[in-house]
Amino acid sequence: MVIIALVYFNTTYSSGTTADGVLSASAMSDPHGVWKYGCDASPNAPVLVNVETKLGVNYNAGHWFHMSELIMTQHATLRKQGKLVNSSAIYVNFDKEDFIADLNAITRLIVYLGTAAPDINVKEMRFLSSKSLTQAFLHDHLQRSHNMLLDFSKMKTTEVEWIDMKESSVPTSARFTKPMIKRSDSPSAGGGKECVHATHNFKARWPTPQRGSWFPEDADVTTFRQKLRNACPRDKDMQKKHEKRTPYKLVIYQRDLSRKIMNEAEAIQLLRAALPADLWEISVLMHSSKRSPCELAHMLNDVDVLVTPHGFQSMLLLFLPRPALLFEVFPYRYWKRGYGPLSKEYGVIHDGVMSPGTKWDTRFFLSFVKTSFCMTSKFCRGYAREQDVLLTQQGVNRLVRSLQTDFFAHPAMQSSAHAQPVIAPLPKDRPFVHPRDFLYPLLSQEEKRPNCYDCG
Repeated sequence: MVIIALVYFNTTYSSGTTADGVLSASAMSDPHGVWKYGCDASPNAPVLVNVETKLGVNYNAGHWFHMSELIMTQHATLRKQGKLVNSSAIYVNFDKEDFIADLNAITRLIVYLGTAAPDINVKEMRFLSSKSLTQAFLHDHLQRSHNMLLDFSKMKTTEVEWIDMKESSVPTSARFTKPMIKRSDSPSAGGGKECVHATHNFKARWPTPQRGSWFPEDADVTTFRQKLRNACPRDKDMQKKHEKRTPYKLVIYQRDLSRKIMNEAEAIQLLRAALPADLWEISVLMHSSKRSPCELAHMLNDVDVLVTPHGFQSMLLLFLPRPALLFEVFPYRYWKRGYGPLSKEYGVIHDGVMSPGTKWDTRFFLSFVKTSFCMTSKFCRGYAREQDVLLTQQGVNRLVRSLQTDFFAHPAMQSSAHAQPVIAPLPKDRPFVHPRDFLYPLLSQEEKRPNCYDCG
């Protein structure tokens, strides 16, 4: 029997209970017919979980980090409370109209990872944005269990989409990528009626949980990685296509719109000069919002080093093995630990380097402030973040040192036949000087070291 869970993301409160929290008559059903309380629920009835979202911040449904901070952080809390959804189908309602239109393949996966139990095979997920359903879920209502009958035939096609996760009908490479809309009133086509069992309420935390406290226990990481394997089971064809051809593998993950590594060809040359070609495979992967997260999981599951500009795509560390190195290239005058604490608790090594300024205006104006000051100013941070980045010789040197001191020193690497590969002698660190940067002679000694990771 297919068990269904409805996960609801809510921020709206309305009247509908008496002073003692008991449901009033007006709160028992929806005048539009979308829902009503009181249906008969079997022991294997669908499960409804309520989640509130807006508590000081507004989340972008298409932003990998925003959705991770909102939903994925719930994994450890729900696991400890025994409230992870133990169902083969998960329904998710968002309180914001058209929210589901902004979801992408990765953020749909993130919803799954934050709510599903690790020992269940989820076969279907539905994403909803029904105003009528939003009004139904009051905080007081969900202090105790209720059964709710949902009538999907009363919802608009824009209010419902779903993804099929059955291995028999959807290949791993297509999971989470192609949502379908409600086509008829048949339950199998997104319509019809479902009786769900509303059990509990959870919500995003404010202030938001800091990276470094998302997986407080080892079991949190173990069960989370198990859910990822459940969501993206091994595909032999994809595994063969992306398998490692040398002992070690380095991937440069390029952003497609902004904050790109603008000297990609030069960066690859510097990396090839530092890492022996017979031991290291170096490749570039361009970001695509249409790519399946399960394909990314196969591409990155055996990667040893992931190099990328600082940004949302650093959440790809979730697909990296233990140990691996996430190496971020930060824009000039923009630096924070960011993904470092999350990487550490997840079993991934983190390091990075600050890029020189890549535009004449940022090189000029930001040369008058220190990084520590810029990071305290919302305007300065936003201005600095807009730049592309450069991976220079100094950045490659830092990456190699991190390999030597952290990656190859990891206990799991000591048994490797190539635990201490020969690395070419590192050229002397030198500041990057733009050929036309006439301002460079005017800068102080500190400012001539703009690509250090944590200076200023």
